[in-house]
Amino acid sequence: MALTAHAQLVTADARVAGLQPALKKTSSQAETLRVQELEAQLEKEKQDKEELRQKLDGQQQEIDNLKKQSQEAR
Repeated sequence: MALTAHAQLVTADARVAGLQPALKKTSSQAETLRVQELEAQLEKEKQDKEELRQKLDGQQQEIDNLKKQSQEAR
């Protein structure tokens, strides 16, 4: 039991001393990757939104032209 307690203290001391940053580094890398994925998703959604806005503007212009033609035909 003393060996286990000793091993726990050595491990804890190593973490405090910064000798075992691998877990944190992996976590940090995973977080960085997730942030990059979310940023890419956000950029894609912005592009999709802009494409839809342009399509909507084109359709509105077409509706306005058809209304104008309809009024001129009367």
